Amino acid sequence: EQLEILKQEAKNLSESFLWKVLKSDVEWFAVKSLIEKGETNEDIRFARAIGNVVQTIEDKLKQLSN
Repeated sequence: EQLEILKQEAKNLSESFLWKVLKSDVEWFAVKSLIEKGETNEDIRFARAIGNVVQTIEDKLKQLSN
């Protein structure tokens, strides 16, 4: 029963407008940080790390909703 609830909640979140807005904001933050101060390898790694976090969350939501 809890697994079914988790699956449904993961599906609902991944399809929600809230997730789309949050994802867009976080991705924009990564791009903005590169534009404003993307001068060092550390800056680039930071932006990539943010992108990886978003992708990891998305992958987990897909996995849980199946």
